[in-house]
Amino acid sequence: MSATADAERVPLAIRLFHWALAAAFIGAWALEADWRAAHEWLGYAAAALVVWRLAYAWRAPADWRWRALPHSPRKVLRHAAQLARGRAELAAGYNPIAAWNVLAMFAMLLAIAASGWALTTDRYWGDQTLQALHAALVNLMGWLVGFHLLGVTVGSLRARGFLPRSMLDGRRLPH
Repeated sequence: MSATADAERVPLAIRLFHWALAAAFIGAWALEADWRAAHEWLGYAAAALVVWRLAYAWRAPADWRWRALPHSPRKVLRHAAQLARGRAELAAGYNPIAAWNVLAMFAMLLAIAASGWALTTDRYWGDQTLQALHAALVNLMGWLVGFHLLGVTVGSLRARGFLPRSMLDGRRLPH
């Protein structure tokens, strides 16, 4: 495969990461009440996946490195304004809003995992305040996931294609 063709594909490592992370989060959320051990291990798996993704970003193909993600608040606001007017350019990778959402989801997942782990320690076992914080972080993550899904839907409509396909077969939509 040529370098150009490679650049037009989502790496398998990213696709596997994406679906494993989604499964770990959904599984931990769904099993919270009845399967405490599975809930904890899925939380640890989600945290490990995020740490792996942070490390992968240093050696990943160009579109998947960290320098492709951070955008200034000014760029994010400009993109949002252009999007509202129907003039935002389609991005092959992360647009400025999506980039910040990805970073927020990673930070939130790490905070959820850290608070969940703390709840297993002698010091914080049964601590109502930390339990409430953990639950609030999970709820905030739900909002971030919803925002992510909204962005995927809007992006799919704007690109006149099904963006999630790229997380299945690796082929990006033309932009």
